[in-house]
Amino acid sequence: MYSGNPSTSDSANSSENRPALRRLRAILANEGSVQLGVWLLQGNSLIAEGIASCTVSWVALDGQHGLFDQSSLASCINIFRNTHIACLVRVSSNDAHAIGWALDAGADGVIVPMVESAGDARKALEAARFPPLGSRSVGPFAAAARGARFSTAGDPPLCLVMIESAKGVKAAREIASVEGLDGIFVGPGDLAVSLGLAPTLDADDAQSKRATGAIAAAAQERGLILGVFSGHGSDATRWTREGFTLIASTTDIASLRSGIASELEATVSRSTRNNSSRKPETDKGNKKMIDLYYYMTPNGHEASIMLEETGLPYNLKPVDLLAGEQFQHGYLAINPNNKIPAIVDQEGPQGNPHTVFESSAILIYLAEKAGKLLPAEPAARSRALQWLIFQASNVGPNFAQLVHFQALAEKKVPEAIQRFGAEVTRLYGVLERRLAEHPFLAGDEYSVADIAMFPWMTDMVRELQAFDWAPYPHVQRWHATIAARDAVRRGLAVTIGQPGKS
Repeated sequence: MYSGNPSTSDSANSSENRPALRRLRAILANEGSVQLGVWLLQGNSLIAEGIASCTVSWVALDGQHGLFDQSSLASCINIFRNTHIACLVRVSSNDAHAIGWALDAGADGVIVPMVESAGDARKALEAARFPPLGSRSVGPFAAAARGARFSTAGDPPLCLVMIESAKGVKAAREIASVEGLDGIFVGPGDLAVSLGLAPTLDADDAQSKRATGAIAAAAQERGLILGVFSGHGSDATRWTREGFTLIASTTDIASLRSGIASELEATVSRSTRNNSSRKPETDKGNKKMIDLYYYMTPNGHEASIMLEETGLPYNLKPVDLLAGEQFQHGYLAINPNNKIPAIVDQEGPQGNPHTVFESSAILIYLAEKAGKLLPAEPAARSRALQWLIFQASNVGPNFAQLVHFQALAEKKVPEAIQRFGAEVTRLYGVLERRLAEHPFLAGDEYSVADIAMFPWMTDMVRELQAFDWAPYPHVQRWHATIAARDAVRRGLAVTIGQPGKS
């Protein structure tokens, strides 16, 4: 139903009925907040639906270089409606019709390419705003088809302009000064070409850095959103350090290709190791292995990931917690605390079998045995151990309690949910502040501290906790970096049906 009443609250063309946009604006308004997003190139609704279930804060549908037509673009925009993900559209050009059409279809905002002057920026902004602030035409029909009410009132959609040429860099301050503009987005590929360089998304040369630095300074002076198409999660830390707050860390195509390659590699690797583990001990030259007593929990994953990272050969010894096998006399001789994990190193100190229980103690033992993932330098070693103990004494116990009271307890106890929910929120804040300054918990290097922490922040744990980690972009960046490691993927994939790992 069409309504020209500016007081209508459920506006299809403002953020009144788009909580994701309101949330994104609110988070970006906090100085230093960073939000990671996904850049969609394929006009495929199934892929869009898959991404809609992920924990990213925003997506951009590429109407300039992506494989979208109007129908697929409208379908994908609609998929992200009423989700936690803000949906932006990079329009095909700085054209009033393209901008108005994307917003009429329900986009939370537009990214306008190839803006090279303040006049270009004003043109884009006017096309995105209704009179008297702009010249956008009223198009209520897409909203009516969704059964929504239409209004020109409320918080307007985002309008971001792309600076991706040498000419645009020179005019960055004038562009940033356009009143009402929400932000500036950098396109590193076109910018590199304009500077006479090879097209790349991760240009690290002095000329590119000067250009992006000039754009960043202009945006920051005016308090604007500063976005960039990164293309790879590993580059997110660099852009964060340079002041960018809206970072497209991957594309749908890159994620699909990377995911398939990683899964195939992990499957082949597991198959090879499993086949070799079934051979007689004599076929392996009487090589003594580590026995891992394991079940598929975060603590169990700490040990399995660590063994995969070190490359130490191991045999899997399943302990079925649901069947109570941890209480059997034989296992209590290995771990008197009747919990998993535990290891028995058949070639321990002085060549004798050696038993270790408690996951943090296992990580330290394996790191020292393998000579990796625990720094030798005293100060760096101390930092790694501090964060490892922080995980063991704070994160593990409180995260587990919230999982129990939120998802597993037969009777809901609001006081317990509130108490442990508040503590989990506090601990995420501690980690966010740390990871805003360092790529990993112990500093610049991946260590046992990261391995211990990671399994407690998987999608499954957060779902059981009903915890929203959107306000913690640095934790998300760290998590994505570790999740992409092949050894981590293998460690998480260990199941109690596997007879051994070698």
